[in-house]
Amino acid sequence: MPRGRAFWLGLRDAKFVLPSGVSRAEVLRDAVTLVDSEDPVLRDEVGYGLAVQWLYREQALTPAELKSLGDALLARLAVPPSGGDSVLGRSFSALWLSMAAAAESKKALLDEPTFAALLEAGAHELEAEIDLRGYEPKLGWIHATAHTSDLLKFLARDPRLTGAQQERIVASVRARLEKGDTFAWAEDERLAAVLRSLINRADFQPAPLEAWLASLPPRLKALWSAPALDTAEFARLNATKQVLRALLVFLPAEHPQAARLLETLDVLSG
Repeated sequence: MPRGRAFWLGLRDAKFVLPSGVSRAEVLRDAVTLVDSEDPVLRDEVGYGLAVQWLYREQALTPAELKSLGDALLARLAVPPSGGDSVLGRSFSALWLSMAAAAESKKALLDEPTFAALLEAGAHELEAEIDLRGYEPKLGWIHATAHTSDLLKFLARDPRLTGAQQERIVASVRARLEKGDTFAWAEDERLAAVLRSLINRADFQPAPLEAWLASLPPRLKALWSAPALDTAEFARLNATKQVLRALLVFLPAEHPQAARLLETLDVLSG
């Protein structure tokens, strides 16, 4: 690591106010390495804390600094999933980028191609990631599903989001749910928040969500009609129910999509 642990802890304790004479651009360049750190204090408290402070709260980065940082994080997010601890770089790059996306939804700094690339990278990571661990005692939070969901949640609020990009986000959530694992670390709530961001848009395009919901009852019927239980399909449908329940809780009863969600959940839970 280019800078020692003492420097990073001191920066955290100073609430990310830089020491005199220290270049923010150089600190940012070195701080990117924290997303890969197996030290949960450096990765989460320092690295993510820095991202929250500089990217979201202060929005302190110049366009050049933001581009350089974004390029470095996107490069890590785009690494093909290979399992093991390499997931840390992908997961925490997504988390850092979620802070940039949160700020971006209030004040656009990214150009259209960069915004589109960020959304595609997040959608691909959500559907392609194979390391689905939530928390490990030695490593701390890994949480790739949750962190990538956070990124997509904020991108889904951006005024520039197109109809095709809305459909891409729904497709990535569906693909993630096809992995069928039971959510033990609140990933269902984070995935539901992605869909809530879409549903609450004034220009929400309901067709992709409606098509997905319509596909679920026939799958349930086929599951219980088969001569032997398809345990993988059972797990996939159960994970989907978790997310839809969480989404329904997020929505007021009078929301146009609430009745449709409740109807689907009634079928899936019957």
